Amino acid sequence: MQVAKPELQHQVMIEAVENHMPEVIVIDEIGTELEATAARTIAERGVQLVGTAHGNRLENLIKNPTLSDLVGGVQSVTLGDDEARLGGVKKCFRT
Repeated sequence: MQVAKPELQHQVMIEAVENHMPEVIVIDEIGTELEATAARTIAERGVQLVGTAHGNRLENLIKNPTLSDLVGGVQSVTLGDDEARLGGVKKCFRT
């Protein structure tokens, strides 16, 4: 679907899902909070989403609070000694 005005992209994204029931949606340049919210809504409805976003590296997108969870986000984990050894990870201790 063509987006007449870039500021309406989030509305067109939702309309596409509601009116056409696609299996996949491809979005160019997800960048605003409204577009990110629309992308989350689309994913929650079971539609596969392929999208682009600007960033020099994946790290830029992960650090962007608007886009972070769309690319998997960052989570803290606690590894036990065995898991750390198996994964070749050094555990750091802070005092």
